[in-house]
Amino acid sequence: MTNPSKKSDSAVKAKVTGGPPLKEALAGLSRQTGWAIGSLVVRIVAVAALGTILAHQIPWLRQNRVVLDVVGGALVLWPFFTALGRAYAWRIALGRTYAREERWTDAELTLTPFRHPRTRLIFDATGEGIYWLAISRSEMGNKDDAHHLLKRLAGEGRGAWSERAREYLLSSGGPLPGAVR
Repeated sequence: MTNPSKKSDSAVKAKVTGGPPLKEALAGLSRQTGWAIGSLVVRIVAVAALGTILAHQIPWLRQNRVVLDVVGGALVLWPFFTALGRAYAWRIALGRTYAREERWTDAELTLTPFRHPRTRLIFDATGEGIYWLAISRSEMGNKDDAHHLLKRLAGEGRGAWSERAREYLLSSGGPLPGAVR
């Protein structure tokens, strides 16, 4: 005898998605970025105070303050960029999940920061973020922008994701970077 209060497996599977709701995901990314910035400010103040105390106590450091400043800068910035890198890696993973679930608008909104060259250079070295952004934009009907992004990625030579972009352009009949018209 079956229990009528239990839902069928297919009904449960239909409701389960791989990615969290967009609003919740973007709020989490904002918290991660806020935490990175907040801890950066705390580290700046702590390293400045420690540097001042050490410079007053150790004559060699007072004369070679540049060494202390370089070490302090590394101690401050390294964790900051590491935390931002984690946030952007999470952004790529979310965008990939949304794209695979065909939640094109969510993927596009999540991956839009990778449109900026500095963001891509620092936080998307493989090109995966820009690839999924281009696919999402293509599926949403913005074929020209998607083609432009894929063409640029294919021309950058970033390994597997550049090859995927090249394959996608070939399959869609678009010209490849460096192709003669």
